[in-house]
Amino acid sequence: MAQDSRQNPLKFLITGATGFVSGCVAADASKNGHAVVKISRPWDDLTQQIAHEKPDVVFHGAGSASVAESVKNPEQDRECSVGTWKRLLTAVQASGCKPLVVFPSSAAVYGNPAKLPVCETSVLNPISPYGRHKVECEELAGQYRVEHGLPVVVFRLFSLFGSGQKRLLVRELFEQAVSEQSTVSLQGTGHETRDYLSAEDFGRAIVHFAERFCSQQIGLSDPWVFNLASGVETSVRELAELITADCGSNKPVVCLNRARPGDPTRWVADMCAFKQACPDWSPRPFCESLRETLQAWEAESTAA
Repeated sequence: MAQDSRQNPLKFLITGATGFVSGCVAADASKNGHAVVKISRPWDDLTQQIAHEKPDVVFHGAGSASVAESVKNPEQDRECSVGTWKRLLTAVQASGCKPLVVFPSSAAVYGNPAKLPVCETSVLNPISPYGRHKVECEELAGQYRVEHGLPVVVFRLFSLFGSGQKRLLVRELFEQAVSEQSTVSLQGTGHETRDYLSAEDFGRAIVHFAERFCSQQIGLSDPWVFNLASGVETSVRELAELITADCGSNKPVVCLNRARPGDPTRWVADMCAFKQACPDWSPRPFCESLRETLQAWEAESTAA
């Protein structure tokens, strides 16, 4: 009989602890009784910290997080992304520990997929420095798995949103909806699509995977690259209309038809691999999670 994945508390060591992505994982791990060690600036003594803490799971949340910034300064993006990831892998290997190491990659590695939904075996064709650097990080993950036997797992994130966000599209559209401006503007055509996943569902997915892996319900030789999204395609115009309606606004949505460098046209994930690894996990309905996020932001605005 398989061991209950929540039977034994785990220790999570999380880098980039002040960031949005890391915060999602830390919150769910703590909620489920696991110990969490947060590291914001770990690079000077990370090997010693890992050896001292002996974590079961290392989640690497430090790194770059902006396609637009990667276009402006690709070298800096590469250092923040590939450089920090390589230093973490080196530190884990030097520590003598072999925790589960989780890397949050991005659907940006796919670029504009030839076929949707896009699966993990699809051709990688990034169209931004950000995406190219995530591909490099994934290659490093594979290298350390093969050469050092580290249990490294990659999750390709699509479009996360949640109340802890202070930027990106969902937040930007909310701010437009509640502002004094007369319209809500979209940079593109409005027909672009994304695959949205709430912060809570994301954190729950990562922690649940870690629990199953550490209880040996998922093996080291199993697939190690996973899409992580809802598997539902939503157009940018539809998103804007949902947000304005939930905010009680009747502002028209205006499309400026200005493509941004590095932005793909359509995304939706094939989620079969992750659902096979974690059959008990499923995301909540998008409209429900979106409404909760908007309500949290509205409460913040009122309090301010």
